[in-house]
Amino acid sequence: MTIKEIPPCKIENLVKAKWKIPSDAKILLDICMSEIRKCRNLGIAFKNKKWEEIREEFNKRADKNYNQKKLKNRMDTLRIDWTTWETINW
Repeated sequence: MTIKEIPPCKIENLVKAKWKIPSDAKILLDICMSEIRKCRNLGIAFKNKKWEEIREEFNKRADKNYNQKKLKNRMDTLRIDWTTWETINW
């Protein structure tokens, strides 16, 4: 039995993102809020091209190498956390 090599792009997807530094989440939120303000529309979902720009900017500012899926997942988690917090404190 031989073990197939995993291509580097697949390994990147297997590595879990570390969001332990609060400033990383703030950087992501700042970038996304800036994009929302540019569009002047609060209910938008970013297109893939925009997520690519967000990913590039985030990785540059945070000195990370996260892919689009990791950033989208983090934003989804932050959105759920905010909604829960807002419901509890209402």
